[in-house]
Amino acid sequence: MTSLSQIHKLENRYPFDEQELEILLRCHADLLVTTKGGSFLNKLAHCSPYAFFFLPGDEIGNRVNLVETKILPPRFGEKLKEAIFADAFPQFANEGEEKALETFLEGVADCGRRGPREALRVLFDCCNEENNAEVEVKELVDLCFRLSVASEIIVVPTVDDAALNARLNSGSSSAALAKSLAEFSGTKETVSRSTFIEWSNSMMPLFASALSTFVHNIIFHGKQFPAGRTPYLRPTLDHASDIFESSDSPLLFPLGCMTPKMGGKWHRLYSLEANGASFNRMEWSVLGYDGPTAILINTEGGSTLGAFASSQWRESHEFFGDSDSFVFQLDPTVAVFRPIGKDSNYMYCNPSWAHGNDTHPHGMGFGGTLDSPRLFISEDFNTCMAGYLDSTYQQGDLLPKEALEKFQIKALEVWGVGGDEVVSKALSARDEHREMTDSIIYKSRVIVDKSGFLGDLQSGLIDTKVYQHRDQTRGRAEFTVDEAHHGYKLERKEGETVPFPLH
Repeated sequence: MTSLSQIHKLENRYPFDEQELEILLRCHADLLVTTKGGSFLNKLAHCSPYAFFFLPGDEIGNRVNLVETKILPPRFGEKLKEAIFADAFPQFANEGEEKALETFLEGVADCGRRGPREALRVLFDCCNEENNAEVEVKELVDLCFRLSVASEIIVVPTVDDAALNARLNSGSSSAALAKSLAEFSGTKETVSRSTFIEWSNSMMPLFASALSTFVHNIIFHGKQFPAGRTPYLRPTLDHASDIFESSDSPLLFPLGCMTPKMGGKWHRLYSLEANGASFNRMEWSVLGYDGPTAILINTEGGSTLGAFASSQWRESHEFFGDSDSFVFQLDPTVAVFRPIGKDSNYMYCNPSWAHGNDTHPHGMGFGGTLDSPRLFISEDFNTCMAGYLDSTYQQGDLLPKEALEKFQIKALEVWGVGGDEVVSKALSARDEHREMTDSIIYKSRVIVDKSGFLGDLQSGLIDTKVYQHRDQTRGRAEFTVDEAHHGYKLERKEGETVPFPLH
């Protein structure tokens, strides 16, 4: 089945374009040749011409070998093969060779092109050794994290071994995610497929993208991700951080799974350590920045929490924002609390210098009410709160259960997120905002200076002859006030006066 007309028929049935189907047909034919050596993943990678365009020689073979021996769990390739070739839809398949091809195409489509639910099912099956009803929580989250690393290693120009080891050897991300999934399933060490899918859809919408991105990169190496599908992009920091140990911190993985807008480049807008404990500086860093932002807080108690703001920040004594915003706990467990549609108190930024006479709290916040915000960073950074319940976001703990609602800040950072293009445009908008603000301030100063100059002229502080007549007339008995002519009058002769105007 290699004719163009047959490929077009397959296009109507499977979520792949013409180029992708040609590659998949080649992959399937190669997999049927039992005399050829190499693993399942290696065969998939070598069937794509893109791999040789972007990587020299047989570098793709070296990358796949690195992925299989050092990054992915043992036997993952074979488990993925079993999941792909599982005859899940026999009623839609033909007999013989065509049936095998359709099963293969359907299996690859289930790895992400059919949507996250099917990809999560494949992930679950790859962790299910004996067709059990439940699988280990730690194994599931660890597999997804490692797939996110592997998908990047397949396509990067060069591999940084030290950075790779750092990402793999730190278990904080997997531990926090495993705790989150265990708590969601009732504090169990195992989880059912349905509960895993429910947790992923609620907490980690891009969890399934770890698999779909890996499969796409290994088969269609270098080809742009299809429209309507979202790849997993690891958040990359452009500055040092006091929240994350390094730019390769595993804690960045769950953040990239919370929303597509937190994937890709992160630009640091404010850091408590680098910019000082000044609310004015933090506010100055975000005002005019026309893009999504992530606020990360590390408390003196050792936990990490934060918020995602999808709207532009502005000064207001009222709430603003939209329903793409959410608050979260990141460590020691991962929990995401999204809008529930009842109230719309998404974001809040009220500095005292702008509304100093009001009775509203001065600082930055999310959710809750003016009297009791859900998450609040006070203007003095000393009276900060993280509540459990409000009418805007889902209920749940932003701090560990044993902690109080009030917390002390150890580290605080604000990042512009969303990738290179989004960050670049947002920074340009901030530059324009600052230029406009500076222009308004300058014009205001000019007006004030002119008013002061006129006052100095009139008072005589500046030496000039413009108002010299006033000095000459003041104190002389022959000059009297002429109210009718708005000036003075000079006594000439008895009974005769001449008006003397001021202007």
